[in-house]
Amino acid sequence: MVLGFERLNERTQRPNAHINFIRPLPGPTSPTAETILNRVAAVCYPFMKAHTILVQALEEFPHNPEFVGRNFNAGEVIQLVLRDRNGRWLPQRMVEMVMVHELAHCKQMNHSKAFWKVRDGYAEELRGLWAKGYLGEGLWGRGRALDTGVLQAREGDAVDIPEHLCGGTYGRRRGKRKRRGKETKQTLSYAERKQRRILNKFGAGGQALGADDETKVKLEKGVPKKGKPRVAASARGRELRAAAALARFDTVKKEEEVDVVKTEEISSDSGTDDEFVEGDQEAAAVDVDGKSMYDDKGRALVKICEDEDGDGSNAKREMDEIHGFGFESQTNTVHKAPAPPLSKPARNTLAMKPPHPTNSSSQPTPTPCPTCTAENDPKSPTCIICAHVLNTALVPSHWRCKTSACASSQYVNAGDAGVCGVCGVARRQKG
Repeated sequence: MVLGFERLNERTQRPNAHINFIRPLPGPTSPTAETILNRVAAVCYPFMKAHTILVQALEEFPHNPEFVGRNFNAGEVIQLVLRDRNGRWLPQRMVEMVMVHELAHCKQMNHSKAFWKVRDGYAEELRGLWAKGYLGEGLWGRGRALDTGVLQAREGDAVDIPEHLCGGTYGRRRGKRKRRGKETKQTLSYAERKQRRILNKFGAGGQALGADDETKVKLEKGVPKKGKPRVAASARGRELRAAAALARFDTVKKEEEVDVVKTEEISSDSGTDDEFVEGDQEAAAVDVDGKSMYDDKGRALVKICEDEDGDGSNAKREMDEIHGFGFESQTNTVHKAPAPPLSKPARNTLAMKPPHPTNSSSQPTPTPCPTCTAENDPKSPTCIICAHVLNTALVPSHWRCKTSACASSQYVNAGDAGVCGVCGVARRQKG
């Protein structure tokens, strides 16, 4: 289970169990982009598993002049650019190296010395996987057929990519925490807390029980009496209680009142209660298209990564590595194939070829159809255009239409033709 998701009865095996979703850009190139992202995810699985790197979504991002990859919230979303300005697919190993850079941001968000140490370690592990010929786990290994190699640029080809490899790391703005210390805490006695609880529950302006003289006069039929019953079981007390009960039963409530129970605010002695205050939504980072960046809940995203590389030597080394490993492999391939060995197999190949494919005179001459003048193979029994029988010996059940419309025609119908191919009259009808 990765990041709170667990798939049951999966129809296909994911290329990387540590990546939940792979999302290419919608469009006609979506299948090719998805295949490239799957290959990148598959080859990164071993060191992602070893270092417990979890990625929620791996997405394709269109070409832009700013970056080739970026990371959101330490692996919640990783975006990779797969094509250059001319629309060509970037080399596979170049995209995989960019993926290594973004995976390192899951451990170290800033471009600090610690980040470059993590990134170089992941890159070394990736080179080891290349040396072993590793492509992925299970069905994503060597036996899986991938047809995007011819569409991608070869290693060593010049590709147009931005000056900066990484577009930075982004995260949600942390809300301001309002901490209440001892200087703001009020120490209340038990009586004060009880009085506050009563005020919160019943409100202020109350009066003692049985002290409402106006209601008492109404219950006693408008006859004011001095004093109040001192004994609850007295005749006057019983009469007042009975009158109050009848008054309650006679009152019809038009609407049901919903009582809102207000809970008493209990102060904490620890002094560490925090109140979250939403961050400034106007300070969101600006994307390459000029729009402010927000997450799926509308919270502002800010740029976390800062340039702490000093003179930028590590970034330059990384760019040279990404540009250079392709040229190095192409140069080695050229030296391994010198000119003399190429000429010798060519002579052997020519000597082993049979003479008839190179002889143009041995090619069969096409046969024209006398009805539609279409050129057909000499061995074809009927015309490929009008179905006229070219060789009656190969179609013994052929027949000719006897209608007046076909009297002067050379068209011959095949035996399985129910109607004439010229006039459309059925075979059983005679002209």
